[in-house]
Amino acid sequence: MIKIAKRPKPRILIQNAARWTRVLQETRAVSGDESAARARYRDDSILRELKLETGGKCCYCECEVTPGLYNIVEHILPWSEFAQLAYFWSNLLLICERCNSFKGAKYDRDDPNINPIRDEPSHHLLYAGPVALAKSQKGRRALIDTRLNRPDLYESRRKHLRRIERMARSVRRDLLADLQVGSPLHDSYIAAENPYSRCAAVFIDLNHSVWMKDTSG
Repeated sequence: MIKIAKRPKPRILIQNAARWTRVLQETRAVSGDESAARARYRDDSILRELKLETGGKCCYCECEVTPGLYNIVEHILPWSEFAQLAYFWSNLLLICERCNSFKGAKYDRDDPNINPIRDEPSHHLLYAGPVALAKSQKGRRALIDTRLNRPDLYESRRKHLRRIERMARSVRRDLLADLQVGSPLHDSYIAAENPYSRCAAVFIDLNHSVWMKDTSG
């Protein structure tokens, strides 16, 4: 999980969020049919900005969200409880199907999950190889609510880290030494738009000196 900077609010929300919120609250009070309300926050212009914010990754597990397949909008504070925030831009993020199914509408005011917009996730989570570990109660809540060590996700991270190691052991020493923007390790793995970038950055930091010793040329 990485910290996410919100992009400018899409024009469609600037123009319609207040009215849509009012209609949602009225509909909820009368019929309970919210299918139209769900379609509104999945507008293409909203999804486009959400994808740009995360590089097309899930805001929690950092897996790549398949374009056009699982375009799911996360409400950090669930709209089932906070109807007034259903179209609030700072409450919306891109989420994968698996994290969304596990997290659902879970929310505890006294035991909140990490908010990747407001919180710095590295203060709450750390990685030991492909395993996510909690550094705080918010970190523990994130591990539980979105199952950040679920078997399929663990295996994806493990394979990702193995690819990094193979790549690191195959490049020239001068390329391996550089971890700045434009370098192979940075642009392919550390940069925020890459899947599992936080896990990758920690892995590279821990192993870089060893790779440098083992690489010649």
